Amino acid sequence: MTNKQLRGWYTKYNKLYFGGQLPKIYVRFAKMPKDTFGFSTYIGDWVGIELNRTYKHWLKFSRCVLLHEMVHISLPKKIMHGPRFEKGMQRLAKLGAFMGIW
Repeated sequence: MTNKQLRGWYTKYNKLYFGGQLPKIYVRFAKMPKDTFGFSTYIGDWVGIELNRTYKHWLKFSRCVLLHEMVHISLPKKIMHGPRFEKGMQRLAKLGAFMGIW
């Protein structure tokens, strides 16, 4: 998967599962430790999502990580993992976001 394809998935998932309400941010693969799959960057506001480039050929995995990070983007910065985050992930699952990739 390329950065362009990853950005395309962000745009598609934003429309399908977040009503197009997520901000226009950078979405790309980046070098990071193997035990880090992805992260969202916040500098006064959400500015980007980076996924570990080591796994960019694992298409289904990369799409799952992207959806995970998009749930973070959909929540206020102070909400990391916890009940609200879990509710967001469950909502995506109920909408079928993980069908065929989980």
